[in-house]
Amino acid sequence: MNEAKDKMKSYLADMANDELEWHKEAVCAQTDPEVFYPEGNTTTKQAKAICKICPVSSECLEYALSGIEAYGIWGGKTATERLKMLPLRKIGRPVSV
Repeated sequence: MNEAKDKMKSYLADMANDELEWHKEAVCAQTDPEVFYPEGNTTTKQAKAICKICPVSSECLEYALSGIEAYGIWGGKTATERLKMLPLRKIGRPVSV
């Protein structure tokens, strides 16, 4: 899991990347990355609450669903929740945050 946290920190530091331009508006950019990688019995409530008020949560979720992110909370969804959404994407049903 530390590898995923390191990846998130690197991701947050690389906001100059045009592909991730939307991330400049992300609320998580001003938040401790550990919030988005809960371990053990840690709750996901804090991360999901942050995502709920984020103006780019849809872009974030789309980024994660593209197969790039296997861990953590992205776009308000856990990895398990995102996996459940994948079949819906394949049949053309929209996914929502």
